[in-house]
Amino acid sequence: MLINIGQGLNDTRFGIEEAQLQQQIGAPDYTEAEHGDRLLFYNELRSVFWFSDSRLHWIQCSHPGSVLFGQTIFRVPKKKVLELVSEMSQNQPDEQRYSSMESVAFDDLCLELQFEFGTLETVCFGNQFDGNDEPIWPKG
Repeated sequence: MLINIGQGLNDTRFGIEEAQLQQQIGAPDYTEAEHGDRLLFYNELRSVFWFSDSRLHWIQCSHPGSVLFGQTIFRVPKKKVLELVSEMSQNQPDEQRYSSMESVAFDDLCLELQFEFGTLETVCFGNQFDGNDEPIWPKG
C-alpha cells in the first residue's frame, strides 16, 4: 500500500465521492458517523476513509506493508521514522503523548504519525490546503 501525501492511498485520491471509493475497493466492512464525517472501515486494508461534504478528505492507515516516502515504516522505531519524515517537512512537528500512544503531527504535510510503545502503528493523512484554507484536490 502506497501512502501518497496530499494525494491518497494507492490509486484512491482525495476528493472522490464515497461511491467512487466503493467502486475502486469494494464495500466497507462497516461505517460510522463522527462529528459530521462519514467513516468507512476496511479491515483487510487496515484503513479508514473519512468523508466530509461527500468527499474523501482523510485516511487512517495501519497496514503493516504500507510505504511512505519510499520506505516501509510500520513498526519502525520513532527516531528513524521522524528522521525520514523531517526531511520532507518544512516545519517542526507537534508532539503529544496519550499514555502508551504518541502523536506526531506535521501540519505542512497534513500528516499525523501515531506511535505505540515507540514504534509506528498508524499513519493519518489528508488533502492539503492552499494559503486561503481552500482544499487542494489531487488531479486525475
